[in-house]
Amino acid sequence: MEKLFKHKRDDIEEATKFKISIIGDMGTGKTCLSLRFVKDLFTDAHKATISDIETKGLEIQGNRVVFQIWDTAGQERFRSLLPLYMKGIDGALVVYDVTDKVTYDNLNGWVKEIRKYAETNTAIMVVGNKIDLPEDRKQVTAAEAESWCKSHDILFYESSAKTGENVDKLFLSLGEEMLRKIKQKPSRYVYSDSISMSIEKERKCC
Repeated sequence: MEKLFKHKRDDIEEATKFKISIIGDMGTGKTCLSLRFVKDLFTDAHKATISDIETKGLEIQGNRVVFQIWDTAGQERFRSLLPLYMKGIDGALVVYDVTDKVTYDNLNGWVKEIRKYAETNTAIMVVGNKIDLPEDRKQVTAAEAESWCKSHDILFYESSAKTGENVDKLFLSLGEEMLRKIKQKPSRYVYSDSISMSIEKERKCC
């Protein structure tokens, strides 16, 4: 069963560290997804993100893991920073807005960027966000998106950062996929003091 573990060094010293980038067009709810998962918070008031990092410790399938989540900019002028966001990642969430077809049409470009800069065994998941909005505003069906993801060997979820629907599930599913890929290249997954410091800081301020 998946659960949080205490934010103490003794509890996380043996944890597996996963670096995850959340990418996608501006306004798709990337920051909201990260905040909902890490802090169970939601706010409509967000400035454009350039880069932010959140951490969360979990136990998945009996394995202690630490997610280091890089929330990245979606604006075109920050595309030159993508190689930095993609360096050394273990997983990527590519987010689109289910009420905005353009953000869905741009998925292919984002996935190409991941596969260009990230390692070949990086776990990729597409997330259709904002399913809390009225059905008549939806421009992309789950069936359409799921079919596209299957054809590209990519995981798929729909979610709502506002209500929290499927948010924990999609991150845990990504975690399970990253754990599965450990067997392909286990030497990358080592504990990092920087993660410990980030988690300790989070524990003190909350």
